[in-house]
Amino acid sequence: MAKNDKKKVDYFELLVEMSDYACAAAKLLRDSLRDYENLDMERALVKMHAIEHGSDEKIYALLEHVEAEFITPIQREDILAIAGAVDAITNKTEDALNRMYVHNISAVRPDVLPFVEVAEACTDAVKALLKELHHFKKPKHIRKSCVEISRLEEEGDLLYTRALRALFTEPGADPLAVIGWTKVYDYLEGVCDACQAVADTVLDVVLKNT
Repeated sequence: MAKNDKKKVDYFELLVEMSDYACAAAKLLRDSLRDYENLDMERALVKMHAIEHGSDEKIYALLEHVEAEFITPIQREDILAIAGAVDAITNKTEDALNRMYVHNISAVRPDVLPFVEVAEACTDAVKALLKELHHFKKPKHIRKSCVEISRLEEEGDLLYTRALRALFTEPGADPLAVIGWTKVYDYLEGVCDACQAVADTVLDVVLKNT
């Protein structure tokens, strides 16, 4: 009997690997803002782009596997939805740093670092969730992780609202700075929203399979 040498694809592990890039991007953004006065922005952007490129390569590899496989552990559209949302986390994190560069932001506002830390915590929670995804038929820990992501996403929404309110009501604010910071906050909220999208899709997977 001929041996089947085709290696079985671990889609759950591929998704976890994608989340590694998202976590690396979040950490780089947080570290960059913590020492923004001494930041070499050009170097930070190169590092961030390398992370984003790695995420893109991982999602392309996953797409190739999904197209080639006859049977996947969960539905193809669910794998692709989760992968797309995880990739969006990385992309929006990169976008936030890019906007600070494009708008020539010289100093960070006091409310941005707490927002970035929540976005990073939300990203870390996504990784923890995806590490449990292979237990989708016994979803106790999955549901717990989804609740935590929702809590952090709501915290991010609150920080977003407060940050915009402070920005738009600041006396004598530079209009160009207001435009730049608005985009930065939009992307940070987008990170949290993409994390919530991962959690929502995973919960759908649980509902379909339990």
